[in-house]
Amino acid sequence: MGADRSARRASCGSRAQASCVGGLPEVVEDGRTGVLVPPGDAAALARAVSRLLEGPENRRSLGAEGHRRVEERFRAAAMARRVEDLYEEAMHARHAA
Repeated sequence: MGADRSARRASCGSRAQASCVGGLPEVVEDGRTGVLVPPGDAAALARAVSRLLEGPENRRSLGAEGHRRVEERFRAAAMARRVEDLYEEAMHARHAA
């Protein structure tokens, strides 16, 4: 699953289990918004899925936190605000030099 798909699932409040590759660790925070496992480690993936299946409250908590994280970090308005902040920091640094 790619980072964009993982972010879409999280925006709907769905918990995620993913491999720790590419942009996924930016979207899925292990133990807080989902579960990250080492790439190619089928046993770790099986353990992660089993833990999620056995703990409905944990699934709800991961899903809710994932939704909050996507809203806060990956929505267009939030991303535009961060870019704007970067430009402002660069302008201030340039004027201070």
